Amino acid sequence: MVLEHLIFFAKYIYFINILFVVVIIFVERKKPVYSLFWITVLVLTSYIGFISYLLFGLSFRKKRLSKKFYMRNLFRYTNPSENNEAKKLEKWEQMIQYLELTGKNRLTFSNSTVIFTDGKKLFQDMKDELKKATSYIHMEYFIFDNDALGKEFFSILKEKAKSGVEVKLILDGVGCRKLPLKKIVALRDSKIDVLVFFPSYFPFINLRANYRTHRKICIVDAKLGYIGGFNIGKDYIGKGHLGKWRDTHIKMKGEILNELQKEFFSSWDFIKNQKFLSFKKKVRNRYDEKKYFPEKEKIGNSSIQIVGSAPDYEFHLIRDAILHMITKAKKYIYIQTPYFIPDDIIFEALKIASLSGVNIKIMIPNKPDHLMVYWATHSYVGEMITMGVKFYSYKKGFLHSKVVIVDDEVATVGSSNFDYRSFYQNFEINAFIYDFDTVKKLKATFIEDLAESSSITKEIYHNRKLLVKFKESISRLFSPIL
Repeated sequence: MVLEHLIFFAKYIYFINILFVVVIIFVERKKPVYSLFWITVLVLTSYIGFISYLLFGLSFRKKRLSKKFYMRNLFRYTNPSENNEAKKLEKWEQMIQYLELTGKNRLTFSNSTVIFTDGKKLFQDMKDELKKATSYIHMEYFIFDNDALGKEFFSILKEKAKSGVEVKLILDGVGCRKLPLKKIVALRDSKIDVLVFFPSYFPFINLRANYRTHRKICIVDAKLGYIGGFNIGKDYIGKGHLGKWRDTHIKMKGEILNELQKEFFSSWDFIKNQKFLSFKKKVRNRYDEKKYFPEKEKIGNSSIQIVGSAPDYEFHLIRDAILHMITKAKKYIYIQTPYFIPDDIIFEALKIASLSGVNIKIMIPNKPDHLMVYWATHSYVGEMITMGVKFYSYKKGFLHSKVVIVDDEVATVGSSNFDYRSFYQNFEINAFIYDFDTVKKLKATFIEDLAESSSITKEIYHNRKLLVKFKESISRLFSPIL
């Protein structure tokens, strides 16, 4: 009986794929590069195309959910910034205005930052701060492993929840797929409010491989928050198969915490599927203003915008802001990323900037965590090198840092990689920092990392083996879904 069903399915799979093509063209209306990619895969590969599209391509239902997220994300507690400090940022005024108007990402001025590049130091600082929590702890993570480090954090969260502290935890359904269901039940039994972002309804597969929350957020008592590239697990303190882990995270204090809190509540509401409440009065009724959005004392001079991005926002805010940074650069652009798979516009913008005299240095890992992404990254290196862009391969461990620095004036740090998936498909969050002191520290760290890297020269690139070239060419074809 089962064999008969399989034979029937085999006969009609091509027609099912054609139906998917019709959906792509007339219903989903994807970007042309995505549409052509999926149409080609579906038409030329029957079974592989069918399965791949179910896992990575089918999205119109999730897009509708994402639109609700975008609409919900329009609620904001404060008005767009009106501050004399903004006059010092005239070069970036258009970018700041764009982010405020399209994403309601308010520029804040009274903040302080601490940069972490070592996982052990970061997690010790986080644990210390979590133990001090008296009101609430809010966390949103792509990966939160149930290993020794993860259990330390879970233990702290349980203790704080037991003492009456509000603990809300968002875990991604794919990134945290190894987390046992009984662990999540145990956390909930410990009075921790746990939500799973797009969970899998099948034991070994998740049909929602796209549209993940890739964010790493931790907020404590409206006093401080963390965002960046570090997930929680032993890999991120150098105890995984990739060895030493090099990443970037920032700890923030000040009025930026209100903006970070709003991003967390946007995710929380999206998962809870609550109705959007647009007016400030209704938001106040829903979320205790004094508890979550208190007035902040002036504690620093760092100007920061928190920018969230999601697959079906009307605008791809993080990607657009990075593009603006590239086009406005006059002196240099420094980029650290584990995956360099730019879209066509950013790719061309980097080439134009380089040919216009801007010094561009891009640092990538010298070892892969995902083979196809690694080879796709290297496929873009050669063309960039011929345009004068300098590439470096980081050798002192695995580079997972997501940083862009421009002209000693602006930098961005967060969860977003330099690739299609982060720019278009994932829920991401970055801090855009307009502060000379913080930017200078990030630049100094980048220069220190150069000493631990080797230059990828034209000679080295052109002398790579034929098999390597083949891997790069094939992997690049899949760039739109990597």
